[in-house]
Amino acid sequence: MKQLVIAGAIVLVIGGVALGVRIHDASVAAERTKLAVEHTRDEARQLIRYCENRAGLAGTLGMATAKFGMYIATHDRANLQRVMTDLVEQTLGAYEMACTGAKTDIAFVQANVVEPDSWIDVKADEVAGHIAYLARVRAASEALRSAIDTNAADDVLVQRLAALTETAKPPP
Repeated sequence: MKQLVIAGAIVLVIGGVALGVRIHDASVAAERTKLAVEHTRDEARQLIRYCENRAGLAGTLGMATAKFGMYIATHDRANLQRVMTDLVEQTLGAYEMACTGAKTDIAFVQANVVEPDSWIDVKADEVAGHIAYLARVRAASEALRSAIDTNAADDVLVQRLAALTETAKPPP
């Protein structure tokens, strides 16, 4: 009987230790998640600032395509292609990467945050709007790229350039 009581006590001690270890592991995991959420929220804030800068995108695209009129008039397709590849597509790619990165970070924060974060919730909708805006700009850019690649007539190039410039304009 004494051995049975000792065995029972040992089982209780082992069970208590195992439970303590599990509680500690859960506490450590919760702390890691909290830190990951804080870090990701900070990263999202930085990406959102870049993503929201529609005026910067429009200005960069405007400067990049400023000489397109001259290139079109002189039938300089090589420079048109170079500017499209080196400036327009690179700039759009950077903005798209910032916005999709912000979207991913926001989703992580929303899925793992313990206390509601209204700022993140508002920014989630705004970032979705920026991504839709960039999709329209990308479509206009690809239409211009297609016209350049197929040696379209000058008036088509001018039309597609105007469409890109107009699409990229930030709202008032």
